[in-house]
Formats: sequence, structure tokens, C-alpha cells
Amino acid sequence: MLAASEVLSADEHRGPHHQVAEDVANDGYMNTYRIVSDFGEFDAYGRTMLTVRLQEIRALAELSELSESKIFVDALARAGLSRIEAIGEFAKRPEETLEGVPDGARRWLERTERTVKEGVAAAKKGIADAKAKSKEAKATEKGEGEKTLSQEEMEELAKKGAAAGTAHADKYFGVNSAQLDWAHRLRVDPYTSNTVMREALYEIAEVAAAGSFIANRALPRSRGEKILSGVTDLVWSTDPRELRDRNLKMLLDGGADPALVEAFLASRWYSPTLQTALVSTIAEIDGVEGRGLMIERAATAQSEEEAVFLVDSARMLATFHRTVNPIERLVGDLHLPGAVSTDGRLVYLLPVDHISFTAEMEGVESPLAVIVEQSGAQKREIRLRGTASARYRKEAEARGWTVHEEAGETP
Repeated sequence: MLAASEVLSADEHRGPHHQVAEDVANDGYMNTYRIVSDFGEFDAYGRTMLTVRLQEIRALAELSELSESKIFVDALARAGLSRIEAIGEFAKRPEETLEGVPDGARRWLERTERTVKEGVAAAKKGIADAKAKSKEAKATEKGEGEKTLSQEEMEELAKKGAAAGTAHADKYFGVNSAQLDWAHRLRVDPYTSNTVMREALYEIAEVAAAGSFIANRALPRSRGEKILSGVTDLVWSTDPRELRDRNLKMLLDGGADPALVEAFLASRWYSPTLQTALVSTIAEIDGVEGRGLMIERAATAQSEEEAVFLVDSARMLATFHRTVNPIERLVGDLHLPGAVSTDGRLVYLLPVDHISFTAEMEGVESPLAVIVEQSGAQKREIRLRGTASARYRKEAEARGWTVHEEAGETP
């Protein structure tokens, strides 16, 4: 257990509308922070999500103050509205909003070569099965051929299709231009998984449109925007349908496997923002052999935490490629591909907070040794965004790895 007062800056630890609980859990890779705020309690897995949530709390405080202003009250009157619960009341009724943060990085990094291959195969098979069943169902509806699906299968297919359609529409098409504009003003992700922030954006956009008011308010830029990996203006200014089409085209034009592209874009764990950040980052390493491995790995994520972890790792990789040494190719069957640089180094870039040596890590030692041999690299490095325990450094160095701590920019 770590202490928040020791691992965070003073303004991160405590602010006018929040406080991070002193006890910080670590799963061997990432810290989980408990944020107690005026607008509810939130769990943040890792520094990236902590920074994002703190910016959202500042945005919610700004909206809470705005809801008490004359311009807002007048807008309500013009719109014929008496109250807007999400904006006028959310500050008065804190609630639990995000629960059960999984061990995202632990599960991601400790899966073996076999489970990675199974995950990629499952992603491809899922897309193929969905297409096949859809084709069969359409043929049955038209009276073509024999009925190959039972009634139960048809009902299950319809149920899954409806659920997928609803999730897809909500993720991509449920955010309008007014919400994008307010997300821009508040410097937050319009597709955030924070339901309080999403509802507040929806309500302020509704009042602004119905009441015809424009508030000249905007928060300053924050470190939380770095999760957007340089695509902030694109996400805030682009219709979600166009954003998806742009990501799809970039991936297909780059030679990515169409089935995996579909699985990636259909994943519930990647918001349009995370998708755009990953696609844009992959474009930064154009010409690097094996860059399609990033989409393979992305398609197997099983939580938002894993998705954020992969995007952060890709950003570290692109930064290494741009500022340290060009990368020649990506290699390996582990959940994060290794990078072989033009100067003969095999490098793994891990956006961890604090890494400790665990017994589970021995499970990847054998496939990692194979990757080292196949890479032909003369040197091998592990670059960490955060820090490492003395035991981890000792074990890694005994196996021939050089460990670089705080080698990546912290959000």
C-alpha cells in the first residue's frame, strides 16, 4: 500500500472540490486511486485516468457554478424549464459512480503467448460468426434456402444485435455538436466513461440550445488532455460518424487485417477518443514493420483499463521512435509487442506506475526468451513510465535487461 501524499503532487492530492484517499493500492504494476469529490466518488486506475478524472471534477465544479448564474437561470426561463437535475442538483447528491476497477495491467501483461494467440483468433472468429449468422438470418427472412437457425438462436441473435446496435449508437452517434463544443470549453473527453460528466455535458448542451445562451467560459488546458495524444482538436471538432470513418480508413489503408479492424472498432472498451488516439499514434510509426500488432493487441482488451494501458504504451513507443532511436520493427507474441530499434536494441515500453516482481512474471520468461533470440538484438531494455522495486530491477538485470525508470512522460 502506497501513500497518496507521497506519490502525488499537492494539487493532485487535494483540491477545492476533491481529495484523493491516502491509501493507494498497487497491483504490482499500477496504482488505484480513490477520489472523493463534491460530485461522487471515483476510482482511477493509473496516473492517466487520475489526471482525466481530476480535470472532470474541475469541469463539473465549473458547471455547478454556472448553473447558479443569472445567464443560466434566464436561459432556463426562456426554455420554459424549471430545473435541470444533472447540472443544478448533481453537486448536492454525491454518489458512487465507478466501481470494481479490475487489475487491467496485471491481466494484460501476465497473459501468456498462448492466450494472446487465442484472443486474436477469438476476435477474428467473433466477427466471422457475426457476419455468417447475419447473412443466414437475412436469407431466412427472405425465404431463401433452409432455415439454419433455431428460434432460440434467432432470438439470441436479435438480442445481441440490438444490444450491440444500442452500444454502438451511444458510443459514436449519441454525442452532438453542442456537447462536443462544451467538452471543448471544459477540456474534457466528450466520450468519457464517467456517467456524471456525460450527463452534465448532455444537460448543459440542452439548456444552451433551448435557452439560446452562450457562456464565455473555458477552462485552461490541462495535463488530462494528454490521453487524447495530440488529437484533442480532432475529437472536439469532428462528428462521431466522420471520426469513425476516418479511423477505419486509416487502418485499412495502413494494411491492417479487416477482421481485427472491425473487432477493434466494435470493442466496448475503446471510446472514439481512445480509438482515435491509438490510430493516430500508429500512424506516427509509419514504415515500422509489424505495426499491425498494435491493432491485434487492441482487439483483445477486456476492460477500459487495458485499453488505456495499450494506448499509453503506444504513445511511449512513438515517443521513443521520434526522440530516442528509430524503431525498425515490432516483434513478439506477448500482449505488448517488443520494439527492435535500428541500433540493435530490443525495447519494451511499459506505462506502469510502480512495478514489483511477482511470481506470475515467471510465466512470461520462457516466451520472452524466445522473442529475445528471434529478435537478434544485441541489447535489451525495459523502459518504465514510473518506478521499479529493488527486487524487480535485480531480477530483470540478472536476466540481461537494462531497466530505465521514469523514462516516459507522466500525464
